[in-house]
Amino acid sequence: MEKNTTHIETTASVIIKAAAKNGLLIGFFSVIITMVSYAIDPMLMAKWWLSVLFYLLSVGLVAYYVLDIRKKMGGYMNFIETALAVFITFVVTSFITQIFSYVLFTVIDPGLTDLLKEAVVNQTTEMMEKFNVPQEEMDAAIAKIEVEDYSMSVGKAAKGYLFGILFNLIVSMALGLFLRKNKPVFDRE
Repeated sequence: MEKNTTHIETTASVIIKAAAKNGLLIGFFSVIITMVSYAIDPMLMAKWWLSVLFYLLSVGLVAYYVLDIRKKMGGYMNFIETALAVFITFVVTSFITQIFSYVLFTVIDPGLTDLLKEAVVNQTTEMMEKFNVPQEEMDAAIAKIEVEDYSMSVGKAAKGYLFGILFNLIVSMALGLFLRKNKPVFDRE
């Protein structure tokens, strides 16, 4: 029994170290992508499709790195090991990107929140006009956006990080199901 416990501890240690390293890589890659999009046009940050594209790219990178970890571990990782690797990667990535977002919105460009709010108002107006929403409803929706506080604070950054962790926990479990590969029953120790 002691041998099996040591194997589990070693496996978990290998997974956590590799996933943390991969999270750093993806996190810094995400920061670079954000900086490039900001340099091209800060209004790009208000495009919902770009956020979705960045997230899907991150998920793809996480899957790639988890498959790499699995390969290094002999080609097999069960659901728990796989979900743990995905989750740790997301936790580290999210931490880095959240810190960068905080710095971007509070130090680099504190006026960015006003620009993004304006972009959201414009996008909402355009969308509502396309759907022929009555002017009264449009005015109410725009008024609601305009009173909303878009500023960044440590509390908001922490709240965003925790929400992201919960969301990524669900994604981690889903990816864990898809990326796992159990050892054949006859090969298990």
